[in-house]
Amino acid sequence: MKINKTRKIIRDQIKKLIIEQEYYFPKAKVIKDKDKIPPEEGEDLGDGRSRFGSVEFEGLITGPWKLARYYTVSNEAINEIYKIESPIPYIYNDLKAYIGKQTFIKMFPYGGKELWETSPKFKKVRNRFGQTVPCPAEVFTEGTKGVSTIGVGHAIKTKEEFKKYDVHSIFNICTEANVKANSQISLDFFLMTDEEIKEIYHEDLIVHQQFKSRIKKPVTQSMFDALTSLAFNAGWEVRHPKKKYIQAIEFIIRLINKGLYKNAQDKLRVIARTSGGKQLQGLVDRREIEATLFGKEGLTPPLKKTKTSVAGLKLK
Repeated sequence: MKINKTRKIIRDQIKKLIIEQEYYFPKAKVIKDKDKIPPEEGEDLGDGRSRFGSVEFEGLITGPWKLARYYTVSNEAINEIYKIESPIPYIYNDLKAYIGKQTFIKMFPYGGKELWETSPKFKKVRNRFGQTVPCPAEVFTEGTKGVSTIGVGHAIKTKEEFKKYDVHSIFNICTEANVKANSQISLDFFLMTDEEIKEIYHEDLIVHQQFKSRIKKPVTQSMFDALTSLAFNAGWEVRHPKKKYIQAIEFIIRLINKGLYKNAQDKLRVIARTSGGKQLQGLVDRREIEATLFGKEGLTPPLKKTKTSVAGLKLK
C-alpha cells in the first residue's frame, strides 16, 4: 500500500475520533513516517507529539481526557494492583480466616513445617500477612464463586478449573506419598511461579477492563486506572453474575455518564468497603487510594465544542 493512501486512512481515523469525542484539538501535521512501528491507537509520545499506526503527528493531543474505550490500564496501575492484591502461589479459601504456623503445621503434618520454614515463595506470603497465610482450600464447592482462589485474586469458577490448578494445592503437595517421592526436591517447586501467577493476572486484567464500554463521557488515564482497580477487586459487570445486585463500579459509571466527576470520586471513596457484612480497614484504605488516583489529573473535562468547530481540521 502506498504511503499516501496509508496517510489518508489514518487521517480519516483521526477525524472520526475527534468528531466522536466532540472536544477541541489543534491542527495536526505529519512529521514522520515509521513503517516498522506496530499500530497504536492515539499513542501519546509527549512534547505535543502522538502516533497513529506508523505515522507520527505533531500538535494532536492537548490534554489527558478521552473516551474510555481508547484506554488500557497503565503499567503503574498494573504493578500497584498486583502488589495490593497480594499474589498467592497456591489454592486458598478466600472466605476463611488466615492461619498461623502452628495451625498450618498441624493441618499438614507431612511437609507443612518444611514449606513454612524453607520455601522462598511461602516466605513472601508469610511476610505479607504478618506471619499468617490464607487458609488453603481442599475442594471446590459448586456455586461458591470466590471461595477457591489462586494467584492475584483469581476466582476458580468450576471443578474443571480447580483440577487444572490442583498441582498447586497444599493438600496435594503435603501428602506423605508426595513428600517421600520427592525427598530430593524442595516442596517450593510445587508452588506457582511468579511467571505463572502473572500470566493469569494479565488475562484477568483484560476481562476486568470490559466496564469501559459502558462509559460515555471522557475520562483521564488516572480515572481509568482507579476504575480498573475497583473492578478487579469488586467486579466489572453491571450486576453480580449470580446474585444480580448492581456492582459497585456501575454506580460510579452512572455518575461519570452524567458528568458528575466529583460525585463519582466521592462515591468511589465510600463504596464496596465491606466483606461478609463487616467493614474492613484494608478496603477502606484501598478505596481512599483509588479515589485519590481518580482525581489525580483533575475532575473537570475540557470545554465541549460543537462539531462545526472541528469540521475544518486540516492535516497537512
